[in-house]
Amino acid sequence: MTEGVLLARAAAVRSAAVSFDRTATIRYRSKRMPITRSAKKALRQAKRRTVQNSARRDTYKSAIKRIRKFLAAKQVAEAEKMVPQAYQAVDKAAKANVINKAAAARMKSRLMAAMRKAKAA
Repeated sequence: MTEGVLLARAAAVRSAAVSFDRTATIRYRSKRMPITRSAKKALRQAKRRTVQNSARRDTYKSAIKRIRKFLAAKQVAEAEKMVPQAYQAVDKAAKANVINKAAAARMKSRLMAAMRKAKAA
């Protein structure tokens, strides 16, 4: 599979989410060229998974950053609208083992604690 096909697949993965500029420039480098068929396939899989994992990571990080920006600007209503998207992105990243399940739960908990604090202020 060529690099162009991998990048096209990455674009399809992230099309439902936010725009990513970093994902398109990811290059997968290995120290040695694969020789056997299984090693070649493993390299193709690793490239594909690297792109997908980067897209998932960027999705949840940008969603959380966006909510925190709204909270910092005291725009709680807009932040509340973004919470389901952030939860979905974090849960998908945890499901794909991009982040640990406990880390995902901690992120969501801290996000809601920040929301409660912003509402009270």
